[in-house]
Amino acid sequence: MQKVSTGGVARWSRSDAAYTSAVYTVGVDVEGNYFEFQGNRLRTWSSAEGTVVSDVLLAGSNLLGNSISGISVIARANRDVDAIRGVAFPGNAVVTNVARFDVAGALSWNKDIVFPGLGNSARVWLAVGDNDSVYVIRTHAADGDSQVAKLSPTGAVLWQRHYANVRRIVEGVEGLIAIRADV
Repeated sequence: MQKVSTGGVARWSRSDAAYTSAVYTVGVDVEGNYFEFQGNRLRTWSSAEGTVVSDVLLAGSNLLGNSISGISVIARANRDVDAIRGVAFPGNAVVTNVARFDVAGALSWNKDIVFPGLGNSARVWLAVGDNDSVYVIRTHAADGDSQVAKLSPTGAVLWQRHYANVRRIVEGVEGLIAIRADV
């Protein structure tokens, strides 16, 4: 992990010989700390000093299965973590396993979301919802359609919708924005 200034100067650099496999996702939590998600491990680094704030093993094994194409992680204000644990493409669908872990790494809930349609080049990701909810979003450039599922703070599916001709969905200031392909 390395912090670099806007001018490209390294402020600090840290490494751990025991932590050598690929890091799949790097992000910034609500406190400004950096986090790295690797398989079933989540490590948080202080942005100021580069010291390890937390290093937890998330409950379960091989959380990402055989796919790293759909990795997405959200670090919550209460230090809970929402993550895509795996993406599969059985038949004519995309199945995404989404989970929430508490600050100690224990599994709070997990849920399989099935999106009908072409899958092998679909992009699946998470976005922060209101009231501690989470959006699971699937976009696919080839079929030009997108799907969104909204999960409650307990992992229940609140709703799931299909959007024809929406090739891209992005996070806006007040929610999700759909970009249509036919206008």
